[in-house]
Amino acid sequence: MKILLYHGTTDESLESILAQKRFKQSEGIKHYLGKGLYFYDDFNHARVWAVMKAKRFGSQPAVIQCLIDVPEEYCLDLDHRAEQDFFFKERNKYIRRIRQKRLEVKAYTDSNFCDFIAKRLSIKLISKTFVYVHPKERQIRYVFSNEKIDPFDVTRIYRTEKQYCIKDQRIITDIREIKMLRGR
Repeated sequence: MKILLYHGTTDESLESILAQKRFKQSEGIKHYLGKGLYFYDDFNHARVWAVMKAKRFGSQPAVIQCLIDVPEEYCLDLDHRAEQDFFFKERNKYIRRIRQKRLEVKAYTDSNFCDFIAKRLSIKLISKTFVYVHPKERQIRYVFSNEKIDPFDVTRIYRTEKQYCIKDQRIITDIREIKMLRGR
């Protein structure tokens, strides 16, 4: 499977990535899909991320386009029902084993489990669509019922972003800078 993906970053990081042909891996449990390199399939999502990151670090935004080449059997797309079923079945087995062995777990996140399953099954790419709440927009609640509320406080349409977490940099076959207008 070949796919074009976009990575939002700063101009300083861009220079390092282009020179070394390598990315710095995101670490920590705050990343939904675990440790890895985070990309979007939508240039505009990467651009928004780059602008936010550049503002935080006092630099200029940059977007990198990468061609990814990975066999489908090494991908886990958590937007597909069968792969969601697999994920939850394996997650439940994992939790059951931990409890049976009476292991102490100080904290659990799906991020940890994504790292575990990627390592166990040699998964090279995990993807999932998440609801994205823009800090400047009011979040409207999601309603499933016929509950009577202000009609303008209900929506079933939310901003989303599909994130791709690359677990193995060797699947990146081409890295290119995408020109952006400064500060946009």
